[in-house]
Amino acid sequence: MTNGRHLKGWCPIVSADPKMVEVDDYSKACNITKGIIKDLIDSDKKGVEEYGTTVDRKDYNLKDWLQHAYEETLDTAKYLAAAINKLEDQNKDE
Repeated sequence: MTNGRHLKGWCPIVSADPKMVEVDDYSKACNITKGIIKDLIDSDKKGVEEYGTTVDRKDYNLKDWLQHAYEETLDTAKYLAAAINKLEDQNKDE
């Protein structure tokens, strides 16, 4: 979140948050950056749909956040290892 700015209207649960301001000029952003912004917004929407909240939740303490990030990082490591194995297997077949 750059300078505390959010995209307008993407999360009605926190839309009254005073930190939310309208950002309407992404003309200088590359397509990769725009895609990441879309992914982040979609992730927040999914969080609201599945869990009824975004990461703005107040019921997690620091240890909860660290544990959650740790578990997500382990998942990422598994995905990376699986992708590397797949590439290695493809290279063996060639």
